[in-house]
Amino acid sequence: MEYVESFFWHFFCDNYLEIIKTRAYGDINNLRNFNQNITENEVQKGKISSTHTIFHALETILKLLAPFIPHITEELYSVIFPEKHKKIQSIHARNTWPDIKLYPCHENTIPQGKFIVDVMDLVRKEKSSNNLSVKSEIRLLEIFKNNKLGTINDDVIFDLASVCNAKEIKISNQDTEDITISLDFAA
Repeated sequence: MEYVESFFWHFFCDNYLEIIKTRAYGDINNLRNFNQNITENEVQKGKISSTHTIFHALETILKLLAPFIPHITEELYSVIFPEKHKKIQSIHARNTWPDIKLYPCHENTIPQGKFIVDVMDLVRKEKSSNNLSVKSEIRLLEIFKNNKLGTINDDVIFDLASVCNAKEIKISNQDTEDITISLDFAA
């Protein structure tokens, strides 16, 4: 239970929901702050993708918590997922436990996910040490990463810009294992 709770609060709520917030809202004007060329079609795809992921993540989290807090998870599942609940009658049915095979991911997903969370943590600490709000704008976020991580895809850069409120992101390689950052705050 501790592991599931920790995942829910510290990864899902503190990080993932923050990362996808801009995509999920689908506000094209806000999205254009980070990508001038984004199209309405791309905005809709991002909105669908992020809400689809939240849907499945929440369902899985409820299933993982069900053995520990049965009554509330049953009620939440019946309200949030009424069609699925009708089919299985209870979140506690034998076939409801999450199976990792149902959630395939690309080989770069985990390292890039860790990268984005590590950068977010560094930016949060830097803003805090400068007595700035987490919403404070960053003119330039320079990230120094290890070569082994490979190329960071554009979606990750877009999400980092959004969650860190950075107008520009520059990524460079370095020889050390740790990720480091340099921030140029907006005036």
